[in-house]
Amino acid sequence: MIKNRYDFMILFDVHDGNPNGDPDMTNMPRTDPDTGHGLVTDVCMKRKIRDCISGLMNGQDGFGLYIDNDMSLNAKDKAAADAVGVSLTAKKGKGESKKLSAEDAEKVKDELCRRYFDVRMFGGVFTSMAGTTCGNLRGPVQFSIARSVDPVAVLDLSLTRKAVTTDEDYNDEGKRSTFGNKYIVPYGLYRGFGFVSPQLTDKTGMAPDDLILLFKSLFSMFDLDHAAARGLMTMQKVIIFRHDGEYGRYSANDLFKSVSVHSDCDVPMMFSDYDIDVADCPDGVEVRELNCLSDVDSLVGWLV
Repeated sequence: MIKNRYDFMILFDVHDGNPNGDPDMTNMPRTDPDTGHGLVTDVCMKRKIRDCISGLMNGQDGFGLYIDNDMSLNAKDKAAADAVGVSLTAKKGKGESKKLSAEDAEKVKDELCRRYFDVRMFGGVFTSMAGTTCGNLRGPVQFSIARSVDPVAVLDLSLTRKAVTTDEDYNDEGKRSTFGNKYIVPYGLYRGFGFVSPQLTDKTGMAPDDLILLFKSLFSMFDLDHAAARGLMTMQKVIIFRHDGEYGRYSANDLFKSVSVHSDCDVPMMFSDYDIDVADCPDGVEVRELNCLSDVDSLVGWLV
């Protein structure tokens, strides 16, 4: 299991795309109305990681996804329970309880952790085991909402569609062209934060290899998630702080403040317009800067 605490910062950018649309705002890019900074939710980041793992591991045993649309969550709970010989559908009779025993709930939870990568990393809520100590499982890896370093501009591009859906509309020449729109951020550099709590890895079974795969997915997730709406998105840098113990000596906020991200350009339009400076780490903390996918190999033996 992981023995050290890790805090990490991610820096990714978008060119002429919508990094995270808000369905309540006609899918406009999410922004902070008070500051104009762009936002990308932690849920969006986890979804991209899940989809990337699905592509990288191609359904290998132990690397399934619990939060996915392949089957219902109750069906996944039942399949895990059946695999370890536990019944989730026993009828409640007089003087009997349908609630799982602590031992049976632990068996099912362990099997779910073994099967699903996202459960080992992010935890989960198992409705089939509600009321047991394993019904809610807190994961050792968590993300913050990412926020753009500078305020972003949101452009609304008008589009025409040279096609119609129904014969009725096609027979009306005035409806043969329809109008639509597309929202983009011309450029934005986003900064987000992640946290690895080693004291929770015993509960989910997350191992160093899982964590290395997570960092690989950070550099691969945008390349495996191209879409016309998202433009060009790139993970530019991951900065990892390793503490010398399970709880560390410093708060994550203090370490993140040691990273300076600034630009002298009036309107930054590319990552090279920014200067990234990392101050010397205090005693008991080591730092690694990753700039591309191949740099992740250097973490083998360092993530412990």
